[in-house]
Amino acid sequence: MNFSVKINLRRPARLDGTSTIRMQVIINAEVWFRNLDLAWPEWLFNDAQGVCLAALPPADRPADYPQLLAAAAALFGGTPKSLAKRASEHNLLIGQALAKANKVQVDWRLSEQVMTLERFKRDFETSGSKTDFVAYFRDKIIERHRKGKISDTTRKNHFSTLNALAAFRAVVPFNTLTTEFADDFNRYLEKNVNAVNTRWCRHRDVKTYLAQAKEDKLRFDDPYRNFKNRDEPGKWKPLKTEELAKLEHYYRLCGAPHGAPPHPGQVPLQLLVQPAPGRPQAHRRQQGGEPGADVQGP
Repeated sequence: MNFSVKINLRRPARLDGTSTIRMQVIINAEVWFRNLDLAWPEWLFNDAQGVCLAALPPADRPADYPQLLAAAAALFGGTPKSLAKRASEHNLLIGQALAKANKVQVDWRLSEQVMTLERFKRDFETSGSKTDFVAYFRDKIIERHRKGKISDTTRKNHFSTLNALAAFRAVVPFNTLTTEFADDFNRYLEKNVNAVNTRWCRHRDVKTYLAQAKEDKLRFDDPYRNFKNRDEPGKWKPLKTEELAKLEHYYRLCGAPHGAPPHPGQVPLQLLVQPAPGRPQAHRRQQGGEPGADVQGP
């Protein structure tokens, strides 16, 4: 694998006279430019070293250097001292970006996996997710939704689980995942989530993203190895025939003026809940409803 990374400027310059500082990554002849959200005057930037300068060496100064330096100082703070401070801050951020890029490359090399540009971009943008399960969970939801692997509704549900996990522990390093984690998380949910089936969904979602992490070659102990996730049956009971008749009467009242026949397009409610051939009739009412109770119109 051929890999290189360097810092350069995006040219031409912007209207304010500065140029955007960006990181250039090349992997197997594929090129990616990553904007570092920094800008600097082109004539105060060292292309060979990829760093910002607060001043030029005397031998490199053009005839109008004093005017250029004064303009740059005014743009970034007003004095040569403040210009030097800004250059130092920019160079620190440049160094951090380079260090992060090189770490991603080293991690892939040590994993003995093939690093592609897409994999590099993902790991560079989500470097925290390689060590922290909460960060991984969040980044993976976004990635799966962007790729169309999960729907908007699933994305919303998974973020609800992530919020519950983050409320339990804001940071969950992968190397802290033990069999005690699932039990501790379950005790937290029992104190804060009343519905058994909601707790079941929270555990199911966490296990889904732990499985995703395994597929991404992240190493950790399975915290759910000895944990049994429990749910309970839904609290619904079949409707009796007379209850269904009263419900259909109410349905017709809502669908047509009083005394008028139902709209031709209306389908009798019994047909809407007709069971498939060979299957028993199973009209439903919510538990706690009184059998045979009158249904009042609006």
